[in-house]
Amino acid sequence: MTSCSQSDSPRVDQNAINGLQNGQPPQPSILTYASLSNQASAGWYNSPAYTECWGLTGGNTGNDCDEYPYRSTHEGGPGASLRPVPSSDNQGEGNGISSFYPTCGITNNDGKEFAVVPMTWESAPATFYYC
Repeated sequence: MTSCSQSDSPRVDQNAINGLQNGQPPQPSILTYASLSNQASAGWYNSPAYTECWGLTGGNTGNDCDEYPYRSTHEGGPGASLRPVPSSDNQGEGNGISSFYPTCGITNNDGKEFAVVPMTWESAPATFYYC
């Protein structure tokens, strides 16, 4: 299980919460790890068709395009919630999920499910994971 709160990387976590919300109060989400050969291509959203990030990320903008569900899951890729966020925030969250996978025995385990739990209250702890 991993969490998303807004206390450590608010823009990245808000994108996950938006993706979890889907017009409803945010609910836990079950995602499925995808091995490298089954993941969406890096930068799949670098197209005018994806206006959320087009022209607002990469290069000298200082922003990355955050996506939820994560590209490293079967649920990631086209259809994901996209949002331009500061590169440092996005890379920090990416390092966190990259640590979560091997620590919890998920890496190289295609099809392994895990939960993402939104924590939207004001004093929520920083993003964390629990195996």
